[in-house]
Amino acid sequence: MKPNKRYITRLTAVLTALLLAAAAGVTAFAETIPFADVPESAWYYSDVKSAYESGLINGKSEDTFAPDDNLTYAEAVKLAVCMYQKHTEGKVTITPGDPWYISYVDYAKSHGIISGDYTWDKAATRAGYMGIFANALPNDALNAINDIPDGSIPDVPMSSAYAAAIYKLYRAGIVQGVDVITRSADPDSNIRRSEVAAILTRMMDTGARIRFDTGTSDFRITAQPASAKGARGSQVSFSVAAEGGTVPYSYEWQLRSSQGDWKPAGSALNGKSTITLTLGDWIDGDSWFIRCVIKDAYGRTAASSAASITLTAGTPLKIRSQPKDAAAKNGEYVSFKVEAEGGTGIYKYDWQRSDSLIPGQWLSVGKDSNTYGFYVEAKDFENGTSVRCVVTDTAGSKVVSEPAKVTEYAEVLSFYKQPESILAAEGQTVSFSVMVTGGKAPYKYAWQYMTDEVSYWQSSVMGTLSGQVFITTVSEQMIRTNYRVRCAVTDANGDTIYSDAAYINKNAATDPTGTLKIISQPQSIVVSAGQTAAFGITATGSGTLRYVWQISSLSSPSFWTNQQDGSSNTFSFIASDELLRQGIFVRCLVYDGSGNYIVSDTATASLTNINPSSLRFVTHPVQQMAKVDTTVTFTAEATGGTGTITYQWQVAYVSGNIAVSSWADIQGATSSTYSFTASSPTGGFGYFAYRCVAQDGSGVTAYSDAAPLIVYY
Repeated sequence: MKPNKRYITRLTAVLTALLLAAAAGVTAFAETIPFADVPESAWYYSDVKSAYESGLINGKSEDTFAPDDNLTYAEAVKLAVCMYQKHTEGKVTITPGDPWYISYVDYAKSHGIISGDYTWDKAATRAGYMGIFANALPNDALNAINDIPDGSIPDVPMSSAYAAAIYKLYRAGIVQGVDVITRSADPDSNIRRSEVAAILTRMMDTGARIRFDTGTSDFRITAQPASAKGARGSQVSFSVAAEGGTVPYSYEWQLRSSQGDWKPAGSALNGKSTITLTLGDWIDGDSWFIRCVIKDAYGRTAASSAASITLTAGTPLKIRSQPKDAAAKNGEYVSFKVEAEGGTGIYKYDWQRSDSLIPGQWLSVGKDSNTYGFYVEAKDFENGTSVRCVVTDTAGSKVVSEPAKVTEYAEVLSFYKQPESILAAEGQTVSFSVMVTGGKAPYKYAWQYMTDEVSYWQSSVMGTLSGQVFITTVSEQMIRTNYRVRCAVTDANGDTIYSDAAYINKNAATDPTGTLKIISQPQSIVVSAGQTAAFGITATGSGTLRYVWQISSLSSPSFWTNQQDGSSNTFSFIASDELLRQGIFVRCLVYDGSGNYIVSDTATASLTNINPSSLRFVTHPVQQMAKVDTTVTFTAEATGGTGTITYQWQVAYVSGNIAVSSWADIQGATSSTYSFTASSPTGGFGYFAYRCVAQDGSGVTAYSDAAPLIVYY
């Protein structure tokens, strides 16, 4: 009587497991896995656990399974012989020879398991071991349970020497490929011990075998291309869809006339499920037909139904979109575009230019594109250059676009920095400033004021006027009458614009409780070069007071920079000759514990004398306005001092006229000029300022004025 399946499974598994290792292994029967190198997260854990607990396999030592070790050809033949003997004779009687595998090799040859020799100590490939295992059991023990059509395993062509063996094991459910999506066999790679555990189980236990299919014979067209009509020169589209078979699909579109045979529509259309055709000269008055022949990955073919293509009468050629007028600056590039519709076939374009020197004469300047452009010269503005396009279709019909004019771009005069309202106390010196762009330089600045008592704008004489900057000393009347200023700017063209109004508000308004007060203001001083210039302030308020000391200069009166921030109500620095020319201003912002603040009066520091031979700047960088991607150049020059003068340019970010970042050296900017390309545009009230630091041979340092840079599109 033939042994039952349970008996075969357990006994054969024990024998085959013992034969798996090249040397004698350690047989283990236990309810738990002792192998440290088989973690529960491993994909093969359940197979190894099941095989081990059933006695199907063992380790190379008591606690090592070696899942990644490769199976050799000698071990593969040994396993195949043991499976064959157990299945056909009910037990394994063969024993090792010398070398140990020779007895298994001889048995395998004599029983048709193998027909030749291998390099026995070499790691077996997947194709190699499957070629051996496919003969380890009779055919009736490896019945097909899966639909695996010939050619459906992507990397195993039917011409391969191992194709029959591999397809046999696929169909029997012994193996399913290294990729469950493509079912690839990877025939040239090696087989590992972790994989053998599962394969042995499936070889000896039909209930463990895997069911799957690599394709279906139900391969068909599911969406047919629809018939289309169009005028000559128009475009028509066709789509097709299929399902079943095995992806990927290939598509070949075919055309025929009503009297002709099917011919390929062109390689450019192949491989696409949706195509677009232009109804050109190839189509005549006769009807045409189109279809698509689709093949799946294994050569199954399905042809769509034929869709008709009918040529219809076209619409007249006309301009759909006219070229637009262009405004540009000298040297800028301008471009024009025209769009046509109707007519027949493909369009040809002839761009033409004309000017006032020879009115009515149009000269061809560009062809074969619906766009045209050129770099503008000054003469184009002077001569009134215009551009047009003549469009011609395949039938010879022509249509002329409207002319587009080239004019000089004039940026509108506008403010990009408005004067800002100020909180101030009586006697405090304050300043307002504006910056403009556009129009035509040079600009004229006229500052005006208004109060609650004077309800119209008047020219201001209550301060120092310096072009873009207006400086004044706050009076009690200014605060009481809601004093405000604005600036009228006129360009060289005579165009005038007016800034927003900026107010002088009472400083105490920043403290709702009224407890924050300045008892004594910082005082102006006169010092000699090299002496310490010291300032102090006395204030009262709630909580711990915080003092922020700031300085500015006459050349940049609205450019206040933080110098000291903390609990000290005093501030000092070493005076230099440079201070006399700059006219240094000092003030203090006092904050109470609740964040309320008050601004002190402005004090000045000036020198009693100046040494004409001392290091000082004679040329300072000036404010720049630049367009994005243009070159900006700052220049400075120092004189005096001892020995050679060196330069270092620095940059700081300014917001609301306060430097919010420290001055930082610019790498490589070590000459009296600094040039770079403007990048990001200036936004809001923030901008970058640049200054130059000069140092003589004795280490004496002088600082230039800070020059703002405003960048715009």
